[in-house]
Amino acid sequence: MDVSEKSEAGRLFIAVGLGEAASMELERWQAEAEQILSFAKWVHPEDYHITVQFLGDTSQKVLDQLIPALKEAVREVEPFSLELSGTGTFGTASAPRVLWAGVRGDIPALENVVASVLKVTGPLGFIPEDRPYRPHITVARKYTGQAGFDIEGTHILQPMEEIAWSVDHLVVYKTHMHQKPMYEKLALIPLA
Repeated sequence: MDVSEKSEAGRLFIAVGLGEAASMELERWQAEAEQILSFAKWVHPEDYHITVQFLGDTSQKVLDQLIPALKEAVREVEPFSLELSGTGTFGTASAPRVLWAGVRGDIPALENVVASVLKVTGPLGFIPEDRPYRPHITVARKYTGQAGFDIEGTHILQPMEEIAWSVDHLVVYKTHMHQKPMYEKLALIPLA
């Protein structure tokens, strides 16, 4: 399904969404975490995703080329399964910049999708990140607590249930800074 007519291009990225049950479980966990952990920004539940590639500012002309290229890149990729799996942080251990939920499951299939996407976005002028690909779901940003952050201290939270879902499409998102939810779906790219 292509919904790109709805909006002009802008600051874009390509991602994998979560299944409904996994999203609801992450939302439940986040609601508890918000009562205990001090972060400046918590992700709106409609914005949960696993980034495949950040594109940045993108013109409508390039978006019009990107959609068919992505469809071709994943037309033979079979749907695969991912699962919520624990939490972690990026940044310094005592004051992390990102709190995330982990994923496990068919990570090689996800990495194959990433490689296929990078192959078609490169010729359109998009440059892949230098750092290794680490699939995760951002839950919160910028720790603001007075005491040092202790990921082990999150044991007082009820553990997140490890719910699986089937990945059967990619999403091209547009970012709307300072809005909630912040991401607009511009296009859904089905897998085989």
